[in-house]
Amino acid sequence: MIVLDAFGNPVVGGPDIASAYSVENTAALRLFTVAPAAGTLVATLGDVTQDDGNGGFWFWVPNSTETDDGVTVVKCTALFAGRFYRYAAGQVITIPDGSVTTAKLVNSAVTNAKIADASVTTAKIADLNVTTGKIAAGAVTTAKIAAGAVTATELGTGAVGSTQLASSAVTTAKITDANVTLAKMANLAANTVIGSSGGGVPAALTMTSAGRAMAAASDAAAQRTLLSLTDVTDEASAELAHANSVCSFTYPSVSKVFRNNTKIGTLGNDWTLLTGGSGALGNSGKGVATSGWAGGGGANILTTGATASSYVQLISCVNGLAILGGAMIDNLVSATAKWHFETVFKISTTPNSNTEIGVGWVDSGGGDQLLVGVRGAQSTTKFRVFKGGTSTGANSTVSIDTNPHRFRMWGNGDGKVYFSVDYESAIQLSGATWADTVAAPYVTVQNGSTAAAQTVYLSTARYRVDGVVA
Repeated sequence: MIVLDAFGNPVVGGPDIASAYSVENTAALRLFTVAPAAGTLVATLGDVTQDDGNGGFWFWVPNSTETDDGVTVVKCTALFAGRFYRYAAGQVITIPDGSVTTAKLVNSAVTNAKIADASVTTAKIADLNVTTGKIAAGAVTTAKIAAGAVTATELGTGAVGSTQLASSAVTTAKITDANVTLAKMANLAANTVIGSSGGGVPAALTMTSAGRAMAAASDAAAQRTLLSLTDVTDEASAELAHANSVCSFTYPSVSKVFRNNTKIGTLGNDWTLLTGGSGALGNSGKGVATSGWAGGGGANILTTGATASSYVQLISCVNGLAILGGAMIDNLVSATAKWHFETVFKISTTPNSNTEIGVGWVDSGGGDQLLVGVRGAQSTTKFRVFKGGTSTGANSTVSIDTNPHRFRMWGNGDGKVYFSVDYESAIQLSGATWADTVAAPYVTVQNGSTAAAQTVYLSTARYRVDGVVA
């Protein structure tokens, strides 16, 4: 078979081809030894092999000396002048992966318009072949890059600066764990810390002089010294330290206690139990194991049960006799008494306006009580110290919840009653004094007209007076 020129004349010296207007591949075009006539059209069935997808039509341009690139221009090996040019109208050329190298690209040839959206994938780029000089300014936009295509391998050191990053482009998901170091964070002004006073985005907070002193302290012991705190080894020592600090006892004080992990003495001998409705002392007054109490152990459980108008009360006894009319603690005269009372307990259910829960003193006649806890509508949100059966009392700053709390009340000889919950500043119970000469520890839990159980878990109750405990 022979190759015909554009006018139908045979081309002398052409290669042996499969048909009048076709050759097998691009290499076959280079085998012409006689220049075809201008405009001669020849088809290649493939680039390397037949049907490899890169064949096409070529037309002869005499006298051309353009460089053979094997894609759009082909030079015949035996001819100095004249070139075959690919006829590309409407033709799609498939480029094998990795075949576009730096040498194949003219500087700034790859513009934004030349690249289809998401068409630049990792597989299309030979390693280290895309240099800055090959890319026109602003040519590679977010839309041009396939998701996940730019990895650490594809980025040169220092290639991405602040000007290359869009606003809000670096999200949490883009940052590998432990990669935001102190050096990467903005500088803080002197004497500030990162925090938030009202929630939300962290901000720089100014430290007070006290806060700076605490931060500068060498260890926990130095911090306690800074705060004028005294180390204590147990609950009893803590209570004694507080009692001595607020009461200034004239005589060595004597302490009595009922606490967690033991029976509340012996019912009928040490304590009188009073109940009404469904009120009861849980587990016969034994300490029942619960978690979270200071010092371990359990709690003494007092519950009203779920019947309305129920109550449960404990009153100290002497030799099996209820303290009512007897003598338990002497010299609690209002103007001169120095005494200290501390208890730790928690409630299981948020109280309502009918609830009364109190731990403290009862007088010799049973009608005068000085208690800490909650009392009906007067303390539905804050704990309270109050005189039982009266509206006299004062609320703490500590909110009522179902966690354990430490309650303290005391008299320091000035005829007034003071109290504190969880180490808050002392609060004076205005208008309340203790005018009786005898008193006894007392616990009461009442649900009033509400048919719901109110339960107290009593961990510790400890009291002391100025040298006299019966």
